[in-house]
Amino acid sequence: MTGSYSGADISAICKEAADIPLGEALRGAEPRKIKMDDFIKVLEQRKPSITSWYSEAKREIKKSGEEEVFRELFH
Repeated sequence: MTGSYSGADISAICKEAADIPLGEALRGAEPRKIKMDDFIKVLEQRKPSITSWYSEAKREIKKSGEEEVFRELFH
């Protein structure tokens, strides 16, 4: 589920998922462990940061005319 996400993205996702049951407990709910549903909820709202970076990098490489140097990005 996190194949396109960076390590920083995954770290933020984990923190946000942990904040869900914490927020519930602070509002008076019974404390609970983090569930997969919490991770899924965060993933549905958060896009991978690498996708936009990757697209921009490819665009800049094409503009520079150095596709051959970075050939692995274009296959």
